[in-house]
Amino acid sequence: MLFLWYGSIIAALATLTYGLSRRSPKYLVISTLLFLPFSYYFLGFPVAIRYIGLLPIALLFLAFVMNHRSKVTV
Repeated sequence: MLFLWYGSIIAALATLTYGLSRRSPKYLVISTLLFLPFSYYFLGFPVAIRYIGLLPIALLFLAFVMNHRSKVTV
């Protein structure tokens, strides 16, 4: 069971890194989906660690901003 958590975290961080380096919102959304079980687990913790649960929301916002900026041409 623990290996599934590690695999999910490693895959999420890899897609996050790739998405940020390529500025691709598609990979940021994939990273968000991979971070969901991890963040849902941490929502039940005390206050300091609980904010890790908001990471998928921040990633979706970042993907939205990147998608919006790619459509605007200067």
